[in-house]
Amino acid sequence: MLRRLWHWIKGLFQRLLGRNTQVDSSVTTTEEQSPQLTDGEYESLLMELLQGVNDGWSRGWTRGFLTAKNISHSDFVEWLRGFGERLLGGDGVHDELGRRMVLLGDLGIGELSRVAGDVGVRLLRRGEELNRRGSEDAEEEEDAERWFEEGNRLAMAGNFAGAIASWDKALEIKPDDHQAWYNRGVALGNLGQYEEAIASWDKAVAIKPDKHEAWYNRGVALGNLGQYEEAIASYDKAVAIKPDNYVAWFSKGVVLGQLGRHEEAISSYDKALAIKPDLHEAWNNRGLALGNLGKYEQAIASYDKAVAIKPDYHEAW
Repeated sequence: MLRRLWHWIKGLFQRLLGRNTQVDSSVTTTEEQSPQLTDGEYESLLMELLQGVNDGWSRGWTRGFLTAKNISHSDFVEWLRGFGERLLGGDGVHDELGRRMVLLGDLGIGELSRVAGDVGVRLLRRGEELNRRGSEDAEEEEDAERWFEEGNRLAMAGNFAGAIASWDKALEIKPDDHQAWYNRGVALGNLGQYEEAIASWDKAVAIKPDKHEAWYNRGVALGNLGQYEEAIASYDKAVAIKPDNYVAWFSKGVVLGQLGRHEEAISSYDKALAIKPDLHEAWNNRGLALGNLGKYEQAIASYDKAVAIKPDYHEAW
């Protein structure tokens, strides 16, 4: 009897409303209907939410905001977890974002607050660690610079051994300082320790391959060791980087002369003289090379150039 009465009342309401009030089984819950957002949309939503929380939203206001956005709570939480891991895996410091996430965590609105609070605390801790490391790195950088400058001061005073010791201290802190390696090589060269100097310049050009000064000095040291072919290769590196390095062209000519390659030596001297026409040593050596080739008239003309530039240049006379 009661069941028939309920069906009659239900039918009456359906007739009055003019439609079937039966729930359509194809209709899903609000969360299932929520659209899937992109990363950018989720991030924009999070920033808006955190701004409100920072401005003092209450728990009710925050829940109302989320309800009005009609988003899947579980999807938002899952996205937030991934977003937090991406931030924590990067290099940046996100202290303000971390602070606001902690505020959201303090509101206590379920899983979203728990995840936000956890990410926020981790971001703040990571920020403290990165700031601490940055401060330590800055102090080490200053120490390296002090040792470097001390090495320069000692080298200028002629204390090459002391300068090398100072640059070694700088390089312990900053091993990629190509200038310290280069300066160290120069000091070793001044002490006649050519092999060690070459090793130091090798370090410099490994860090800065276009350090033409290191290539040039390396060539000088190799020449002093009698390794002429290697010296020429080093000079070639120097002039490939800096074609107007007339000293490298001149030095290459000297080594070519040592090997008896006089035509090539003259060509190298000519390169130097095209850049610096008053390089009397190059005119003199050019004359020597021409004499070795039996070109005596040209040799005399070259010597004449040398003494016209430097009348007291007895080697040319």
